[in-house]
Amino acid sequence: MNGILAMLGSLSSKEFLFVLLVLSGFFKQYLTILNLDGIDFTVVIAGILLMFILAENLINHIDLKLDNRAFFGFLLLISFSFLLLSTLLYTQSEQYVYVKLLSFILCVYIYLIPQLFRRFNVELFINCFINVSLFLVTIYLLLYPMVSKLPDIEVIRENYLVVGYLCGINILLLFMKKNSKLLSIAYFILILVLTGARGPIIFTILMSVLIGFKVKDIFFILSAKSLIAIAISVFVFVGLISQIPFMQEMLTGSLNRLLLLFSDDPGLSVNVRKEHIIASWEFITNNPLLGYGLGSYGIITTGNDIRAYPHNIFLEIWFEIGLMGLLFFTSFVLYHLVLTYRKVGFIPFCILVYILLNSLKSSTFVEIKLLFCFTSLFVLLARSNIKIRD
Repeated sequence: MNGILAMLGSLSSKEFLFVLLVLSGFFKQYLTILNLDGIDFTVVIAGILLMFILAENLINHIDLKLDNRAFFGFLLLISFSFLLLSTLLYTQSEQYVYVKLLSFILCVYIYLIPQLFRRFNVELFINCFINVSLFLVTIYLLLYPMVSKLPDIEVIRENYLVVGYLCGINILLLFMKKNSKLLSIAYFILILVLTGARGPIIFTILMSVLIGFKVKDIFFILSAKSLIAIAISVFVFVGLISQIPFMQEMLTGSLNRLLLLFSDDPGLSVNVRKEHIIASWEFITNNPLLGYGLGSYGIITTGNDIRAYPHNIFLEIWFEIGLMGLLFFTSFVLYHLVLTYRKVGFIPFCILVYILLNSLKSSTFVEIKLLFCFTSLFVLLARSNIKIRD
């Protein structure tokens, strides 16, 4: 009974709502499939959290203040934001620019939320994040065989990269916990492998190896209990693959994508990213200082005012916001990397590195909500002098 009450309490908590906001993109995609996209899920959750913040501070008569660590990071973010807003004066984008601006405002809001609450339980957030992620990747696995053959529903098939990315973050988060659930780690590894998301697979392996060398007690997986759990997980994994056709299809596709990395032609996605990098650099060299303005990448490179980006957040920022914008954003990132490494621990540092590595090959800088989320959370841990498994 106590466990049920605790679970219900966590579902009504600000930490759980914050998880829903950070992962709202997933929920919106699934709601679209169910034709329930009439109300913007992100806006609703963001509004509820704002009411929580205002209510808590009004009731407790607390001024909205940031401590020194958070203030310096926020100062860098505000400086970058000022430069970003100034590019609205000369951007050639007339429509997409406002969509991109709203997405960036959401990122700033996500960075601020944990700092503005009187008390924010980071451990509860991480637990909720892992559990919600388990739910989301399970939905992906269940929906995949139903929509993989339908040409009019591409959201699930094309979501493999984001699902793989989410699995990698959760594997690293589980390494942070001293009572790590090996079955959860095994499950996320299974989904990660099935997605065939090459970047998340490679970066998860890289970060896991670094953690294995650095963190003293990470070899808890070599205990007898852990080895039995691993053996059971491998047995279940092989059984599922051998008995379920769509999993065989997913695994075959995943292996084929990975093997492309060792062939003369690494595949369309890699080639397209190379073309984006080359094109971006050519335009940057023509206007390195000011950039072309927020949301301008699509209209400059394709002639259409559309959502487009070079699949590298630093190139994208230099292209659109200019050199000073790149310097401020890079300073924001480096500040949090150094703070996390020194004050919080090596595994949280690796989580930030993992997010950044993925952002060097995918995504746009206004959609990396997880970077703004975890930098803010790690500032809270640094302020509380909480060290994580170093």
